[in-house]
Amino acid sequence: MLRGPDPREPEDRRLTLEERALWKRRFARVVLVMLTAVAATVIPDFSIVMAFIGSVPSNIMAFVLPSLFHARIFWRHMGILGRMRDASLLLLGCTAVIICTWTTLFGVDTPRPGRRWGGWAPEGTAMVWS
Repeated sequence: MLRGPDPREPEDRRLTLEERALWKRRFARVVLVMLTAVAATVIPDFSIVMAFIGSVPSNIMAFVLPSLFHARIFWRHMGILGRMRDASLLLLGCTAVIICTWTTLFGVDTPRPGRRWGGWAPEGTAMVWS
C-alpha cells in the first residue's frame, strides 16, 4: 500500500524532491551501465552493436517521434485524414524499427555458406559465399 511520509519522522530525515530526483538519476545510470556491460560481454561482434545503434534510433527519430509529436500537439485540430496520416506514419515507423531490430539481432543480412549476398549475383561469381 502506498502511503505518504510518516508525520512522526523528523523533518531532516525526509528526502526532498531534489534528493529523490538525484537518487532516480543515479539508479538509472547504474542500470544503464550494467546493461551496457552485459551487452558488451554477450554480443560477440562490434558491428552488430553499431548496426543496432545506427538503425533503431535513426528510424525512431525519422518516423516515430515526428508523427507522435505532431499527433500529440495537433490531434484536436486535425481532421480524419490528418489523423490517418499521422497514424500511418507512426505504424510505418514502428514497423521499420521492428524490422531493423530483427535484421540486426538475428543477422538476416549476413552471408552464410551457400547463400548469395543480396540474392542478385549470378552463380559462379566472386559474390557467392562458400
